[in-house]
Amino acid sequence: MSPAQSLVVVILAVVFALIGYRLGVWKGHPWLGLILCMFTGLIGVVIMLCVPKTQEARIEKETRRLAAEQEARRRMGYPGN
Repeated sequence: MSPAQSLVVVILAVVFALIGYRLGVWKGHPWLGLILCMFTGLIGVVIMLCVPKTQEARIEKETRRLAAEQEARRRMGYPGN
C-alpha cells in the first residue's frame, strides 16, 4: 500500500469515527459509535442508526422539546404554567 493510499484510509477512518461519535451522542452511546464506525465504516453507521436510544437520551430530547414549546408559547403571548 502506497503512502497516499494509507493517508486516504486514515482520513476515512477519522471521518467515520467522527460521524459515529456524533450518532453515538445522539443515541446516548458515544464511545460505541466512535469505535464501531472507525473500524467498520459505513456498515458501522448503519448499525448505529439501528441502535436504540438510551433512556437518558430520550429524556434529554423530551426536555429540550418541552423547553422549546414553552418558549414558543411565551413568545406568542400565551400565559405560562
